[in-house]
Amino acid sequence: LDDDGVSDIPRRLRNFDIDIFEQDPRQLANFPNITGNLCYHQTSSASNETYLYNCTAPVVGRYVRLIV
Repeated sequence: LDDDGVSDIPRRLRNFDIDIFEQDPRQLANFPNITGNLCYHQTSSASNETYLYNCTAPVVGRYVRLIV
């Protein structure tokens, strides 16, 4: 995630999950109520800077979804 350093979005961005999917989840019948492979869970607020989130365990997939 990258911030422009001007907005307060990073401060408000907390308690989110990063899910990874092998297929485009929008094409699946039960979208948006589908759960992907959890890559990362963030609880605290961020500050105004660029973040590189690494999955806590190896996850294979092409599609990324940020759930706030």
